Amino acid sequence: MNIVLTKTGNLFEKEFSKNIYRQEIARMFKIVRFPSKLKSFFDSLQDQFHFNHFEYFQMLVLLIIFSWRRRNITALYRHLDNRSQPHRSRFNNFLNVGRCNHNVALQLKADELLNSLNPRKGDVIEFVIDDSKKLKTGQVNAGCCMDSWPTYRPKLSASQMIRTYDDRWSIEVFFKDSKQLLGLGQYQNVSYEAAVTHLHLVCFAYALLTHVAITRESAQGKQKSTGRLSTAGLQNDVRRIVWDDLTEYLKQFSGGNQIIKELERLLIAA
Repeated sequence: MNIVLTKTGNLFEKEFSKNIYRQEIARMFKIVRFPSKLKSFFDSLQDQFHFNHFEYFQMLVLLIIFSWRRRNITALYRHLDNRSQPHRSRFNNFLNVGRCNHNVALQLKADELLNSLNPRKGDVIEFVIDDSKKLKTGQVNAGCCMDSWPTYRPKLSASQMIRTYDDRWSIEVFFKDSKQLLGLGQYQNVSYEAAVTHLHLVCFAYALLTHVAITRESAQGKQKSTGRLSTAGLQNDVRRIVWDDLTEYLKQFSGGNQIIKELERLLIAA
């Protein structure tokens, strides 16, 4: 990869091979600081944490989205510039101690995301991050299919029952994407507290992607829709935000040689 350095403008906006994108480049380098563009998602949650655990929390949520390998603490920590971050054991301690009511914080954030969609009284709100898995193509065979759907709520009408079963699909999408893309189940800690904290961190990571999707659609406004991004696409949006923040950080260095040295130091070993 050849980098062409200039003295003005965004140093990394162009001059790369056409097959290399910002999100792919971002994954090559360590994170030096938490991007200011993502702080609005976390601001309302700060009072839910004791001591400095809020900093560990927001950084771990970001790392779960940013990373592309296993999401245990050892693997996540290698994506951080350790000059500006606490020791890895502090992040591991955050998982085990649990100085926050994650259920309350998650409910608070869910209410905020719901309100950001501006619902009116009586509205039924649905916002699925990734509904691409519904868009299946194939031949429909003629015939009739009868299903028997058990329920513990016999007072539900047939249409209500069908709608309830249809809502289950978005839950299945959440668990599949959480396992495949966000590392659900990869905490590798022996304590129950750590396993529960890890589960909540993955839920917050998914909520952050929802926030990015809502913000993205609001920014588009009345422009022609480009389609809703998949979960993986939203992850790449976050990686682009991290990369853009890194380029801003590099502007403090006066010369090209200093920038090259800093990038070499931040390069993640393959």
